[in-house]
Amino acid sequence: MITLQEIEIAKSGVLAKKGRLSPTVSAGIGAGVKKPDVTRVKEPVDATTEIEPGKEMPDPLGNFEGGLMANWEVDIWKKLRTEKESAVAHYLSTVEGKNFVLSNLIEEVADNYYELLALDNQLDIIQQYIKLQQKALEISKIQKEAAAATELAVKKFEAELAKSKATEYTIRQEITEKENEINALCGRYPQTIIRTKEDFMTTIPQTVYTGIPSQLLANRPDIKQAELELKSSKLDVEAARKEFYPSLEISATLGLEAFKPSYLVKMPESIASSLVGELAYSVD
Repeated sequence: MITLQEIEIAKSGVLAKKGRLSPTVSAGIGAGVKKPDVTRVKEPVDATTEIEPGKEMPDPLGNFEGGLMANWEVDIWKKLRTEKESAVAHYLSTVEGKNFVLSNLIEEVADNYYELLALDNQLDIIQQYIKLQQKALEISKIQKEAAAATELAVKKFEAELAKSKATEYTIRQEITEKENEINALCGRYPQTIIRTKEDFMTTIPQTVYTGIPSQLLANRPDIKQAELELKSSKLDVEAARKEFYPSLEISATLGLEAFKPSYLVKMPESIASSLVGELAYSVD
């Protein structure tokens, strides 16, 4: 589940980097007031200016505005595209990480399952051995009654039988532990594992031929994950170097602006627009 959440985080990172390649558009409204400063030269002139015949500029002067704003960083050095490629490589590495976790999970379940089958067969063997010891104990008791054996022989068989029963109890406990471990790996509550122990001794593994080409290692999820993480790190370094290059941003604004709300609908006087290109260079 942690790995799946990491995949979602990486996927969101790809979308964020991809979004930086497109212009951003936002909408906003604002309101404010301005008090003319009589200590400055231009402010008193503005204060006595008539906005209409017989109507002076209001004091304080209000400012109401609203409109759309667009901003776009031109990717002239392919910096944003490099960041996007890095995010994609990181996302693919998380997918391979999921495959690696999944293959390990399958391996753990398979190992515990076959260990469980082995314990089942051990339990069968120890139970058969207990039956033989019980018969041997009965025979030794009969021999003692017939004065053909001593009390020491009977006690020895009793001790061996008690030891075998203790081993049986230990194996049953190990079986329960293995079942709980498999259930935990499968993410479910403790329950009995359905299995067939009869085929355990007849199971033949597939033949593994010698001389497997080393190129097959490239199919391992953990190696793929490491390669993609290395690629992502290299792209991060490349994008960091491009941060020192000049950046070109284009900003545009289109909206309405007036010192009085009722004047906002007065067209085209209230229309405000701007188009700005900015070339910035950062020095650290």
